[in-house]
Parts: sequence; structure tokens; C-alpha cells
Amino acid sequence: MSLVSSSMVLAGLHWTRLVRGRTMYVTGIVAAMGVVMTAAINASYPNYRQTWDIAVELVLRFVIPLGAAIHVSGAIGDELDQKTFTFLWSRPIPRTAVVLGRLLVMVPALFAVAAVSLTLSYLLCGKSATSDELGSAIGAALASSFACSCFAVGGGALFPRQAMLFSIGIFLTVEQFLFAIPAAKYLSIVAHTRVIAGLSADVEETSRGVAVLGLALLSLVWLSVALYKVSTDEYAASKE
Repeated sequence: MSLVSSSMVLAGLHWTRLVRGRTMYVTGIVAAMGVVMTAAINASYPNYRQTWDIAVELVLRFVIPLGAAIHVSGAIGDELDQKTFTFLWSRPIPRTAVVLGRLLVMVPALFAVAAVSLTLSYLLCGKSATSDELGSAIGAALASSFACSCFAVGGGALFPRQAMLFSIGIFLTVEQFLFAIPAAKYLSIVAHTRVIAGLSADVEETSRGVAVLGLALLSLVWLSVALYKVSTDEYAASKE
């Protein structure tokens, strides 16, 4: 089978697992909490200008990253835990299809959840946000969904047995302050997505074009790590 066709088959398999499982509810609950918080702030402080910024921050710093960690980081580890990797590796499909198939499903799914959350928050914010700001935020959500998924699958390839733990740990620690460090912000996914969304105070210093380029490079690095590791590593089933 070709890489494209095998990736599509595995994408369909993962979609079936996703629909039948319950993990997507976790991401939905996190996204819903952001909308509820936006509604609560707007109810207390109608048309408060920072309400929209807070709503976007919640999506870019928590909803999408945590969703990527939960659903994407285990692209390799899940096959090891379920002992299905021996079946997959024995078939005439490229190993990299395991990674690409997961991304084909989860990047659009994460983006859809984020877009719905942002749209609902926008409707709740009233005059504190404009349609242009909503468009910028949705564009940032799309970029973030891809970049966070690439990081999660790359980190999961490096640490397949602790993939989710590693990804969540980085997203909830390093990514929560790295964007605020001038010398290190170019290594931060959150830093670039905040610029794209128009939230960063450094938006004049760092143009959206530079942010998109930086995000593309970070995504390429982590995706390359994942594809290389899954293609070259030898895996063994975990011991009971």
C-alpha cells in the first residue's frame, strides 16, 4: 500500500476508536470550561475588553495543547500498549503511516473543537471583540492545532511509554512561561500562536509572517523526529 492510502486507512481506524471511546469528552469538557469562564466574566463585567483575550488565551494555552497531548501523543505508544504494532509492522504499509494517520484525524478534530469554543466565546463577548479578531483567533487555532499535534507526536515518539505524561508536562510547564522570555520565545508554540491571534505585546516586533514561519519550522522539526523514530526504532511489547 502507498503511504497516502495506508495513512487514510489508519486515519479511519483511529476515527473509529475516537468515536467509540471517551477521551474526546475530556477535550470537550476543557473547551466548555473556557466558554463557561468567558460567560462568567462577561456577566460580571459586560463588554470588558480583556474578556476576549482571556478566551483566546485559554484555547491557545490549554484547550488545543491538552487535546493534542491526550489524543495525538500516543500515536506510537497506543499501538505498543495494545500490542497491535506487530500486526501493523507485518503488513506492507509504511511505518510512518501510523503517525500521519493520527494527524489526519486529530488536527481537524482539535481545530473544530477550538473553532466552536472561540465562536461561542465571541458571541458571548459582545462588543469586546470584533469579527476580524475572531478571524485571527481561528487562524491561530488552526496553526496551533497542527503545531501542537506535531510536538505531541514527536514527543510521543521519543518517549512512547510516557507519551501523554511528557506532552502534558511540557504544555503545562515550559510552554506556560517560555513565550514570555525574549531570548526563548521563538522556541515556543504558544508565543507564535499568540502573535498570529494578535494577543502578544510583541506583535509589532514579531510580525505574523515571522510567527507563521517559526511555527512551521517547529512543526517540521517535531514531525521529522516522529517520522524518523517510528521508521528506525525497534519496538517490543511491554512486560506484563
